[in-house]
Amino acid sequence: MKIGYARDFKCAPIIHAQVKKLESANCNKIFTSMRLLENDDVMSKIKDFIREGEDTIVVCSLICFGKSVKELTMLFHEFNQWKLSFESIDDKLVVDRNHWDVVFSGIDLYKKLEFDES
Repeated sequence: MKIGYARDFKCAPIIHAQVKKLESANCNKIFTSMRLLENDDVMSKIKDFIREGEDTIVVCSLICFGKSVKELTMLFHEFNQWKLSFESIDDKLVVDRNHWDVVFSGIDLYKKLEFDES
């Protein structure tokens, strides 16, 4: 099952556009969050709803999904634990539940490059 997640902290119209895009991507259920403090609550609702090893989390964009590389990494580790697949529509990123190691290798490389530039 495809589970959509629309998230924005600034204004509702962005949420509505994301929901429409997630509906177009054939998401069966869509969760929304507009405030930073809601994130933990929404993620716990998603965790209660998902079927481990079967579902796919779909977002419109990584930028809307996470506020930092650290937060994205934390969320990706949770998705890996739950054996979920992941899709970011605008970023054209699709991660099969069995291939999170590639994502974590990419994040590690990014961190090394970022550190080297400092």
